[in-house]
Amino acid sequence: TSKTYGAKRFSIMKLKILEVERNEIGNVGTIKLQVEGKLRDEEAIRAWKNIKEICFLRQETLGLLVSLICIEDGSQWSLLVDSPSLPIGRPSALALPSITFDDISSTYMGEAIRPMRSLCDIEVDEHELVNLAEETYNEKSGLSNVMGMTPDPTASSESFKFLYLSKRVTKKKLQQIRKNVSEARDEGTGSIALRVIPTNDIWKVSTDMKVMCALFLLNKKFPPSVQSR
Repeated sequence: TSKTYGAKRFSIMKLKILEVERNEIGNVGTIKLQVEGKLRDEEAIRAWKNIKEICFLRQETLGLLVSLICIEDGSQWSLLVDSPSLPIGRPSALALPSITFDDISSTYMGEAIRPMRSLCDIEVDEHELVNLAEETYNEKSGLSNVMGMTPDPTASSESFKFLYLSKRVTKKKLQQIRKNVSEARDEGTGSIALRVIPTNDIWKVSTDMKVMCALFLLNKKFPPSVQSR
């Protein structure tokens, strides 16, 4: 196959599948490939440059940034997933909820969906979601960003789309949500725990880079003065 970007063109000459990893339900999660190709810069009239890389093909990830906006005082609170992390060696690691879209049922799914529904009374409705990366790029720079954000585009096709869901709640309901989440976490009920944290502080308590990206895009799309309206 061949693709052209401006004056640069590359052609993939050979693909070799080295490894296929599947997730817990048997679906393909990661494909490790050895890719050989050629690159040419037409403007520089350079000879073809041979490229040989190890690449990882991964599924798209949807990160969900939830903002609970208190009607009475305008304060904003977000939900983070609290779970142990073996890769970074932490018994408690806070991360942005990850979800997937099921084409068959046309619903969003994920470990965080059930506790959000049962503890927070939050339904994830497709019509209420804002694709932050797509909206921000298209509006501010004119750049089409269908894939979303890629944390390491030099080695992996993994991409993140950041979806934003805002809900206006009363102070009484917010307090009840915080109580429900706290009690469920202390009792150890459910496969994952949730934390309710002021939206402006979630980057301070999490090492998850998706949190920083989501906040950055949120503030680009909706300046702080607009978010609480």
